[in-house]
Amino acid sequence: MSNKTYDLLNNFIVTIGILGFCWIAIIAIDEAAARNHSEEIYRLEIKEIEANAQMRLYDTIIDLNKTILSLKEQL
Repeated sequence: MSNKTYDLLNNFIVTIGILGFCWIAIIAIDEAAARNHSEEIYRLEIKEIEANAQMRLYDTIIDLNKTILSLKEQL
């Protein structure tokens, strides 16, 4: 084979290597983005749970206040 054929083959192998490296980098970036996205969803879910718990606490306080007022009226 001539030098030109070796050069083409070498360029082809290098190109395949670069594409493989880029493919691995894309997969790694995608995994990191998915992990970051799931962590963000987890943080939002925690905030939602905290907000729900806080609303339930406020509802309980309001109910206790109503009960106390009702008991005061009965006395």
